[in-house]
Order: sequence, then structure tokens, then C-alpha cells
Amino acid sequence: MATSDAFCGRTLLVATLHGKERAIGPAFRHRLGVASVVAAAIDTDRFGAFSCEVERALDPRAAAEAKARAALEERGGDLALASEGSFVPYPAAPLLTLDEEWLVLVDARSGRVHSHRHATLDATTLRERLGLEPPGPWAAGDALCETSESGRP
Repeated sequence: MATSDAFCGRTLLVATLHGKERAIGPAFRHRLGVASVVAAAIDTDRFGAFSCEVERALDPRAAAEAKARAALEERGGDLALASEGSFVPYPAAPLLTLDEEWLVLVDARSGRVHSHRHATLDATTLRERLGLEPPGPWAAGDALCETSESGRP
């Protein structure tokens, strides 16, 4: 097991209402040596909902960091993780949709913020998953909701 002394034995709060700690926890326990992974059941949708029911005022990375900081503030602790994802037009070919996911780890003990972005063109819309439209390229912003002028939902 590869661990980091900076995280070993600490409790990791995962800012989620959707069970993400079950998917994230094993890797963080194994790779970073955190002692436990706890769901910090906070209202993460207040930072913007993926379904666009609540408008996102922050970019996805900033929204993830805000969620992690809210978990620290509301639940206590000094180590929190949050994620944020979005579908955005792919810059090189705007008719393709880019699935972008951010993970942000806030370490209040050290004052450091660690972030990782994963992006893929292997994305499907909710309508495709439900069989309501055939798979294939779709217009930018058609993933789940209309996009703003910036091209972000």
C-alpha cells in the first residue's frame, strides 16, 4: 500500500448527498492511507445542480472546492473532498460534448488544495441513456440543459 504521511490516519470527509464516498473511499484509503471516509451530508446542490435546477455561479473546479470547504465548515475536520462535473462543448470541435469531472481535496491542516481534472469525449446524454434519442454527436449544450453564453451549463 502506497501512502502519504500527510494523510495517513486522518478522516476524509466527502461532500456528497449521493453516496460518492462508496466509490471514492477505497482508493483514498489504499493510496493515501486515510483512516476513514465519511459522507459529509451537506446540500451540495446549493452550489449548482447538474440538472440545472439550481444555476451554478462558479466554474466546476471552484464549485468542487466550495463544496469541500462547506463540508469542513459544517461537519468539522481538516480534510475534505468534493467533485463536480459538467458537459461542455469540446473546444476543438464544438459539436462534440466533453464530459469534464473535477475532484478537489482541501487539506485545512496544511492549507493546501489539490485538484484533478478528468475529461473525456466518451460521454452520452441523459436522453441517450434513457433511449429517447439515438447515440451520436449532439449539439453543444444539449446534454442536460441549455448552456450559458460562456458555453457552460
